[in-house]
Amino acid sequence: PALVVVPNSTIGNWVRELERWAPRLRIVAFYGDAKSRELIKKYELSHSSTRP
Repeated sequence: PALVVVPNSTIGNWVRELERWAPRLRIVAFYGDAKSRELIKKYELSHSSTRP
């Protein structure tokens, strides 16, 4: 696992670039208010699925 910390204004660009250059990586943009982050933790970070 890796953690990339970037300014909010560049999150979308980072996600697009990672999807372009590392399509096999599972990318989760972890940001938003407390409720949004809790949902991301519950449904995105707790499952160990990988991209085909």
